[in-house]
Amino acid sequence: MTTRSNYGDSGLSLGEIQAALESHEGIRQAVVVVWEDEPGEKRLVGYVVARSAEAAPATGDLRGYLKEKLPEYMVPSAYVFFGRAAANLEWEDQSASAAAATGAEREHGGGASAEY
Repeated sequence: MTTRSNYGDSGLSLGEIQAALESHEGIRQAVVVVWEDEPGEKRLVGYVVARSAEAAPATGDLRGYLKEKLPEYMVPSAYVFFGRAAANLEWEDQSASAAAATGAEREHGGGASAEY
């Protein structure tokens, strides 16, 4: 399934970005959303589950990897890393799932960590 979203003036494929993230050897599962903190201020956020704690890439390494595969405007500006327990999440409604998980983790101090 390919998800298209308006980000800036271009329609980009969030599925293509997700596939690039999941092609990294340290990433088990990923979802990408367009996040709007303030009206008109959109950015891409990647939510990822590492294959293992040892295999989890550093944010800079992940950005570098994606820059080799995607144009700059398709590389997420922020990443939220989930522990292995999150690997069973259903990503059907990507926006709602990711936003709900992030909010729950912030409130309850769970296993997610955000990196910018």
